Amino acid sequence: MVRSEELRYESEREFFDHVASRTVVERMSDKTLNRYANPPNPELYDKERMFEILKSSKGRKVLEIGCGEGFTAVQLAFCGYQVTGIDISPRSIEVAKKLASIHGLSDYTTFVTANVEKSEGLVFDNVKQFDVIWCENILHHLTDKLADIMVLIRCALSDGGLFIAHEPVEYAAWLKKVRSLFPIKKSYTPDQQPLRKHEFNIIRSTFPNLEVEYRNILFRPNVLPVDFFARVDKHLLKFKCLRQLAGYAVLHATK
Repeated sequence: MVRSEELRYESEREFFDHVASRTVVERMSDKTLNRYANPPNPELYDKERMFEILKSSKGRKVLEIGCGEGFTAVQLAFCGYQVTGIDISPRSIEVAKKLASIHGLSDYTTFVTANVEKSEGLVFDNVKQFDVIWCENILHHLTDKLADIMVLIRCALSDGGLFIAHEPVEYAAWLKKVRSLFPIKKSYTPDQQPLRKHEFNIIRSTFPNLEVEYRNILFRPNVLPVDFFARVDKHLLKFKCLRQLAGYAVLHATK
């Protein structure tokens, strides 16, 4: 049975409100902030790769869709970008504002509680408003309305602007069974859907020059040794036939 949109929105909101309510707001270490300002190993780590790609952007105005508790937005602001973050969770937005404040970056960040599926919030009122639109682990929560959302993203992006995303990829059925033998505890919302070929086609129809970098065959953030698995993945993913085993992808395109 398909749940109504309002029930789905409420479920997502409650889930991330709960996560945010347990967050202790602390200043990130200089090491963490500098890691993304000057990524040391972008060929190994997805977020470092995103920040490396970001350097190709000619503008400084960033919209982060699904900003959560603001960690990435603050890292972006630390790098000198003017960041607008939107999220469906009011508690997450509260945390994001506090996080920016303790880093002295409130003047470089704006956080808005908004439901992107309903085009809520003022951030989409002006076309070509942002130089970068950043989607980090959010599009797989929005697959029901992905085509409409991609139109909004393209509209809000300036000419020559950068679209960048990091999303989980749907595994083949046989691989799901294998991975279920080695489970890792994760928190999921009921309605999220890792990207399938259909979703990739929607994104590519919006950005025909889309580049997809498949990542993470063996690498899992909470499984040691992290560096070893990341380096093995780097070599495995050179073979196109193994990319179907990837768990995530970094996507980027220019308008």
